[in-house]
Amino acid sequence: MMSRYSVPILLLLGVCATHAAGVGQDSPQSAETESMRIAELLEVSERTVVADVGAGDGSWTWRLAARVGSKGRVFATEVRPRNVEGIRAGARARGLDNVTTVLGSESDMGLPAECCDALLLRLVYHAFDDPSRMRDSLFRSMKPGGLVLIIDFRPPVEQLTLEMKDAGFERLQVDPRWQGRSDLFAVLFRKAVR
Repeated sequence: MMSRYSVPILLLLGVCATHAAGVGQDSPQSAETESMRIAELLEVSERTVVADVGAGDGSWTWRLAARVGSKGRVFATEVRPRNVEGIRAGARARGLDNVTTVLGSESDMGLPAECCDALLLRLVYHAFDDPSRMRDSLFRSMKPGGLVLIIDFRPPVEQLTLEMKDAGFERLQVDPRWQGRSDLFAVLFRKAVR
């Protein structure tokens, strides 16, 4: 027999379960909207060379590859060999000749010097084991004036800004509620020309 509290509790449990199921998952429309915004901020177009740093399953790599076209290049960097192989297999299956997978380390992305016009770090910066060396790696891989977009939830924006400034980047723009989410921010940086 249900008590007078059963229905509200069941409704609350249903709402919580629905919210939990959606955490970390983007609808196709919101992912496409986010992809367009990322491309705009990073000035991604045909011929752009961009790296998806900490590419995971490659879902953002595929979106970037479609935008840079056959004359551009996407480097998908990962520290897990199985993810690198999964992205490599995914690129083959999709017929994407413009994707290059790179097995990096906890302290270096493994990218060639000054290879990239743009870098995307989506929910990866906070996980760096050796942030200082990774920032140096970011700097080395960028062409002068190249753009870096960091989407994350920590460290705080001001701390991130100081860390990136010390590594040779200037902050261009901050979105404190990335795609309307209170749990994510986005900060756009440019490699300072020395």
